[in-house]
Amino acid sequence: MLMTLLQVMEIVVLVATGGYIGYQTQGHFSLTRSQHYIERFNSGEMRKLRTRVNNWIERGQPLDKIFPEKPPLDDESQLDLEALRLFSNFFQELGTAYKYRTVSRAYIWDVFGQIILRYGEDLAAFISEYRIHVNRKGLYIDFECLIEDIQKMDKKKQKAMRNTTWFSDHRHDKND
Repeated sequence: MLMTLLQVMEIVVLVATGGYIGYQTQGHFSLTRSQHYIERFNSGEMRKLRTRVNNWIERGQPLDKIFPEKPPLDDESQLDLEALRLFSNFFQELGTAYKYRTVSRAYIWDVFGQIILRYGEDLAAFISEYRIHVNRKGLYIDFECLIEDIQKMDKKKQKAMRNTTWFSDHRHDKND
């Protein structure tokens, strides 16, 4: 009887330890994967794409040059289209990782939240037109879902932040 009780306790300890190690491993994996996206976003290649996309946005997002009625595209428009596709693909991949929880959702919100919202808005017209152009309604759908989730999380975080005391709330007048 005593041996059986010890064996049961051993099994319980082993299962609990295994579960904890699995939980820790998953957490480490999702943080590492999240950091990978940050490193990739800040890579030289992505900085070049981001610069080209930002320039396109600053020019007023000229869709008629990227999707002309009479192809072919001129060289600059071809480069813009390629940059927009690759840049949007990054957010699509991030959205897919977010959907399958292979990245830390809170970490992604902290680091990419405002970037996702900004580019989601700035690239919306391009994505809509590109979906029509290639006849794929579901193209970049995980990017779209990511935007929606970040907006929801943003509302929750902003609500929670209203009840937070900030360092700046404790500033004192020098005459105090």
